[in-house]
Amino acid sequence: MKTKDKTRVLCGLADGRVEIRRVSDLGLTSSFKIHNGEGGIWKICELEDGSFVSAEWKTMKRWDETGTVLQTFSGHSNEIRRLIELKSDVVVSGSNDKTLKMWKLSTGECLRTLSFHNGWVNGLEKMKDGVFVSGSTDRKIVVWFEKGNSIETYQSESWITAMTRLRDGSLVTASRSLMEIRQPYVLTITFNLYSDSIKQINNESDPQVCGGRWKEHNKRSARSSCGRGTRRVTQHVPLLSLAL
Repeated sequence: MKTKDKTRVLCGLADGRVEIRRVSDLGLTSSFKIHNGEGGIWKICELEDGSFVSAEWKTMKRWDETGTVLQTFSGHSNEIRRLIELKSDVVVSGSNDKTLKMWKLSTGECLRTLSFHNGWVNGLEKMKDGVFVSGSTDRKIVVWFEKGNSIETYQSESWITAMTRLRDGSLVTASRSLMEIRQPYVLTITFNLYSDSIKQINNESDPQVCGGRWKEHNKRSARSSCGRGTRRVTQHVPLLSLAL
């Protein structure tokens, strides 16, 4: 994961270790044994206070820059896939147990369990104004208030495997065969990774093929122009993660 310190990157490993590396040359600066190595560290979240939260299997741990574990959080019944810091002292986790949990860091208390989804929670992203979004293998994209009540639900064409927020506030979701851009939540552009086509959705939600066919960039990369900018997809296999 990228950190607030742009000169370093944090790597979560399958054996429960976290490595801190320099961005300039990926040289190793520190290595800490945070978890037990039961399933690999899927997510690390840097907090406002400079500490970190990471997740392995059913357990979250909060730790500092020296690798000292400060807190352990338990409550999920299956693997934790996603973590976000919603606001100061509150972290949200998403799990394969089909739930999201809201945690109060100062006490270790689970504030709420959100049980809306019917599949693994593979996507979790903080938006603006106290809103966050979750996505699942049930194909649902759910928009939540920070108190845990849902605002809207949207249906994707396929399983949600990852999501991220763009700098302009748009939400990008990835699935087994599609990447979709929502501005902010209304579907505007769809990339089909297997048929190599783009659809742009206008204000009346009328699908239109835009920009022609993809042009081959190399064996695992392609791009095409659509609208005002160039869009690129770098994999022709199922998307599992997105990051900026």
